[in-house]
Amino acid sequence: TQFALVATGQTVSAVAQGFLLSAPPLISVHWFDASTRTFATAVGTNANQLGIAAGFLLSPALAAVGAADDAAAAIDTVQLLVGV
Repeated sequence: TQFALVATGQTVSAVAQGFLLSAPPLISVHWFDASTRTFATAVGTNANQLGIAAGFLLSPALAAVGAADDAAAAIDTVQLLVGV
């Protein structure tokens, strides 16, 4: 059912969140020196939040699509925009 699909998606998202939210500080420790580490962590953390905002902003475009072919094209466009 659709409820099971939504519940599964929420569970996967909840499990992944612990790994994704701790990634920017870990990456900045290994890739940046002490003078730029704080800035790199801030950029990585804010990029995560901007990705979430993009998902909220682009979701209505997917919901407004009528035909299945248009939905596939809209999903490709959203993936392209979020990827950039």
